[in-house]
Amino acid sequence: MQTSNQRYPLLDALRYVAAIIVAVCHYNLQFGGGYYVSYEYLGIIGVEVFFVLSGFVLANQINLILLSRDKITFLKIFLSRRWIRTIPSYLVALTFAGILFGYGDLYNLFIHVIYSQNLISDRPPHQFFSVGWSLSVEEWFYIIFPSFLLISCKFYKSRQAYFHSTILFLLLFGLMRALCEPGTEWGTEVRRAVIFRLDSIAYGYLSFTLKDQLGLKNNFLIFAVLAFIFVFFNTQNSILLTNNYMQNAFPIVCGVFFGSLMIILSKITQVNKYPIIKVLDFLARTSYPIYLFHIIVIGLMKLSGNSSIWGFLISIHVFAIVFHFAFEYQLLANRPKYPKL
Repeated sequence: MQTSNQRYPLLDALRYVAAIIVAVCHYNLQFGGGYYVSYEYLGIIGVEVFFVLSGFVLANQINLILLSRDKITFLKIFLSRRWIRTIPSYLVALTFAGILFGYGDLYNLFIHVIYSQNLISDRPPHQFFSVGWSLSVEEWFYIIFPSFLLISCKFYKSRQAYFHSTILFLLLFGLMRALCEPGTEWGTEVRRAVIFRLDSIAYGYLSFTLKDQLGLKNNFLIFAVLAFIFVFFNTQNSILLTNNYMQNAFPIVCGVFFGSLMIILSKITQVNKYPIIKVLDFLARTSYPIYLFHIIVIGLMKLSGNSSIWGFLISIHVFAIVFHFAFEYQLLANRPKYPKL
């Protein structure tokens, strides 16, 4: 089992790029005037990148839990660090969205606050914060996946127990999607439902555990094959949004493809000398605020009658940078740290 404190500059850049892809796709869905399927599909891809990337970069911390003698203490620190990172900013964005779009009633607000609006299906009484579904998937993953590994390995003693338990986790969620009745609405009842999507983040964790098993040359060969499969899915995006078999396979294809991409990018570390990487590294800090608040910026633009793409991009960047340094920065600096193993 691997642990590492190494940063991955290209993965930080990818996080920012994925946030911008999602934001621009949502902008185009509101102001683009057509090509709905293509925009929706690109937005879906951006979220899948976030999921796999999240599992990859959190793998080190999850491994610290698994390797520690006091696993409960390390799990508490892990959850504290994640909740400090995600929940305060989420609640601020939720407040803005409720003021701008209306939160419905107190019950609807409550299920959004506790990340339960899409546990079984993404059909809250009043949808006022549309990007919240993916954040719910993330929050429940933080609790369920490490706990699953800890519990399963109590009953399964092996040097490869955590690896095999991860495979079991992936198979369980793949099977659950396969058992969905034909005609189940993919977007609201499968793709955005917590109970069907936790494996998408686990693919990132699996990729981290495998990243040193293969040389870079072999990784490129595997990636080339997976790229062909992924491009096929890209060319079938209109079918993807209507065909149950392709829909059920889609999270697996994305998980394996983007997991392989993470492995390759994580091995390319000598890039900090390039100015563009330094810029992207700085902008990567704003990825979460961009993802949270771009919907609110779009709502404000609709109210003002302004539909300029450049105005949108400038607005979300200015807001995200100010929000990060004025609100997030000190919170993140004061998160609890892990004791030495």
